Amino acid sequence: MSNLGEDIETLILLRLPVKSLLRFKCVCKRWSSLISTPQFAKTHLESAAPSPRILFLTNPPQSVNCESLRDDDHAAHEGLPLTQLQSPIEAPDGCSAHIVGYCNGLVCLEYDDHRIVVLWNPATGESRNIPNASYRDHRATICGLGYDPSTDDYKLLRHCRVTDAYGFPEYNVFDVFALKTGSWRRVHDKHDDLKYCREREVCRCVVAATGGR
Repeated sequence: MSNLGEDIETLILLRLPVKSLLRFKCVCKRWSSLISTPQFAKTHLESAAPSPRILFLTNPPQSVNCESLRDDDHAAHEGLPLTQLQSPIEAPDGCSAHIVGYCNGLVCLEYDDHRIVVLWNPATGESRNIPNASYRDHRATICGLGYDPSTDDYKLLRHCRVTDAYGFPEYNVFDVFALKTGSWRRVHDKHDDLKYCREREVCRCVVAATGGR
């Protein structure tokens, strides 16, 4: 009977929005442990009702705002409040953030100097700094963020264009960062014939869909 009660509690918690879950983590240690497990987060994401949201990243980074879009009627959005979100890190002066990937509500931010990369969950406010392997003076760029169902893990793809002593490009290298292991792994080494196109912002306001979970 006690297991039945816990199962019912879990089903109820899975129906709650993220903000409520964050508050309920303080109710008892058992709820806190349950809500904090990766399996609970995965099940909550899969069972949550779609609620599309748009993340606006302003430049200069004065605020990050999120608005829920309910239909295509623009008039319905007039007067809807925007939720101002706290930036995941205190970036150095003059350092702007760019959205370089998003998946299942997670957002990957890369800052101007390309040596600060943050994986951020706007719904919970939690963030994680991604370690940056040394490339001497070569600039590495994050290409995207994705989910690997075979390992149940989130991964980042990074590209670095290695140059010679005169600044001329020599070859490309590609690495994958796995969130579970917290480390980078080389997937392509010294390929000079691989091409990729990174999306660039066309305005001073960058927009990304966060999945609404």
